[in-house]
Amino acid sequence: MKHLLGFLLMMGVVGCDPNPHGEQAATATVTEARQAVDSTTARKDTPTPFPETASNSSPQTVPLDTNDSMTAAAAADIPNSKLPIGDRSQVEVTVAAPVAGLSLREVDQGDVGFVVQLQNKGSKTVTLWPYLSVKITTSRGKPVPRSMNLGRFGFRSTPSILEGIPFVSVKPGEVYKIEINLKQFRFDPQVITGWRFRRPGKYDVALVYEYDRDLAVIEYGKGCPDLDRANAPWNLAVETRESKHVVLNITN
Repeated sequence: MKHLLGFLLMMGVVGCDPNPHGEQAATATVTEARQAVDSTTARKDTPTPFPETASNSSPQTVPLDTNDSMTAAAAADIPNSKLPIGDRSQVEVTVAAPVAGLSLREVDQGDVGFVVQLQNKGSKTVTLWPYLSVKITTSRGKPVPRSMNLGRFGFRSTPSILEGIPFVSVKPGEVYKIEINLKQFRFDPQVITGWRFRRPGKYDVALVYEYDRDLAVIEYGKGCPDLDRANAPWNLAVETRESKHVVLNITN
């Protein structure tokens, strides 16, 4: 019997544990592995902070809120060539218009108007044409008369008109705003203008944001010594055409 018990002790079947720390070591290994998994999960779930907009940004641009900026940045990770053709534009154009109708007094005083917003949806800074064409017609399709029509490029300090055009740089996640003051509109590519509304009613406002490099060079490039300079803003600006229609309801 003593010989049998000794044999069993040698085999480790009964008696003291040959590795009193074995269970603790196994537990530590499992805990360590779980911590690694938890850490990976935390990294995946934690959103990447979006860079803060510099304090000296152009006053004509405003940052989007964080969630929208992060969405735009995430979309930019997809190669442009992989996106549907309709989704490849770097710039999204939207219009912020008054929900309620405007009175003739408000329109004549220029207190209320529209805001066209050009949002940079890409991952790089873009250069934008700063102007917008606006046409306003009555419900019968007749043009609303202009209250002023001042030539924009009568005086300039550059050899060509093109060199003096204030192209705008817009960082990722920022918006360039064009304010449409119906009394005095300063963003038309040709003139500083305004509209005179004589009576209440519904009016159709056609907004066209368009930049074509070749047309801009032909129309405004006369006198420029180097039209093909690679880093010139007119050669960097996004070529696009976007049109929007807004119904303007004017009351007494």
